[in-house]
Amino acid sequence: MPSANRDPGFYQRLSALALPIILQNLISTSLGFADTFMVGLLSSDALSAVAAANALLFLLQTAIFGLTSGLSVLVSQYWGRQDLRAISRCLGVVLYAGGSVVGLCVLLLLLFPHGAMALVTNDSLLIQIGVGYLRITAGGYLCSLLSAVYVSLERSTGNPKLGTIILSISVALNTALNYCLIFGHFGFPQLGVRGAALGTLCAQCTGLLIHGIYAWRTHQPF
Repeated sequence: MPSANRDPGFYQRLSALALPIILQNLISTSLGFADTFMVGLLSSDALSAVAAANALLFLLQTAIFGLTSGLSVLVSQYWGRQDLRAISRCLGVVLYAGGSVVGLCVLLLLLFPHGAMALVTNDSLLIQIGVGYLRITAGGYLCSLLSAVYVSLERSTGNPKLGTIILSISVALNTALNYCLIFGHFGFPQLGVRGAALGTLCAQCTGLLIHGIYAWRTHQPF
């Protein structure tokens, strides 16, 4: 049988790589549920406006996912033969291409938020609410791009646990800040939908900051 040809530690190594990735997907899903639940407690209009804004931001998420997926495939191959120079080249190309595409989209969303919202809804109230959310959240996707690229790089070089740890911290911070800023708890201002956007932005920046500190402390070779 095929399993008889496996090395003794094959499944252990496979589990060490796969389980953190599965956990990352579960955490990401729970984050979306928590955000939707808390915004939904405000009003149905707030929930609809955020959903419309997120439909636009989903395009950025898809672009980031595509770039990091391609990076993972290439880096895994080069890491297998310890070609650090090729990994650095791949990283540079992805950062350049991703930064250009995501940066342009973010710029358009920041400059023309009303027009962007009008593409997904014709309700003036939803547009007004969604614009405030979109302006704050969009800028954080540059941080998300850098974080996603770094997580993909670490995952492809045998360190998937780092992404799980940082994502867990970001999700916990995002949920806590949303609770405080949306509803005005613990002395924080009650900002409603804008509070949800600020919570997401702070979590994205914090994740990138942790990545940067880790890379600096470990002296990454690429």
